[in-house]
Amino acid sequence: MIYKNSPVYNSKSLKKLFYGSTNLIFENNIAIQSSYRGKDIIWTLQSAMRDDEYIETFVRNNKFSRVPSGDTIYRRLSESIDFEKIEPIIDNSVKIGMSMGVFSEKVNVAIDEHDEPYYGKDNKYLINVGKKKFRGTDKAIRIASLDVVMEEKRFTVAFMPKHPIDGIDNSKEVEILLNKVINQGIKINLVLVDRGYLDVGVLRNIENLGLKYIVPAKENPKTKNFMNYPLQYSSMDHCS
Repeated sequence: MIYKNSPVYNSKSLKKLFYGSTNLIFENNIAIQSSYRGKDIIWTLQSAMRDDEYIETFVRNNKFSRVPSGDTIYRRLSESIDFEKIEPIIDNSVKIGMSMGVFSEKVNVAIDEHDEPYYGKDNKYLINVGKKKFRGTDKAIRIASLDVVMEEKRFTVAFMPKHPIDGIDNSKEVEILLNKVINQGIKINLVLVDRGYLDVGVLRNIENLGLKYIVPAKENPKTKNFMNYPLQYSSMDHCS
């Protein structure tokens, strides 16, 4: 049973407030050369967020409305998205969440990178992922995000676009994201990072903030070296 005013209960209210404001990011910028209106795309995006589903899953399961395909939504958003508009909305959501007690207790956070297919005009900030990964494009926007993990649900509290020419490596990326949420007043219990972050610089930066971490990794010579490395809070799950 989830009690009203508990962090988990309030996080659901906060998420509704966040996805309700996504029209401020996209609605006036959606490309017009489509059989779908901007409102159709925004409605599909918000509905998938509301139901905690991937866009493709929501589209496949929706039998009551004519909705764009996942490819159409990704294409239109990649042509229209403005990252400068997203950050203030996330920051404001975190502030409201703090006032609601969503982050009143120590939380586990997960840091990950995501490649979102890009179909707009080419530019030097895109990542080349190869044509096998996405349909219709070999370019992507790489985004690093930090999510609060609550009862197997995630709430993004910080993000940053990753540009191949900005000189920010994984170590600096992790430091920037963690410092941002700590400065917002979020108290961190444990940092969860995937095996792509298995790097001494990354783990050192986490430790320098006085935080513990878990890295899932297959047992091989590299991970064995890390297990013997004198990292104070070292913790690695072994995956076969």
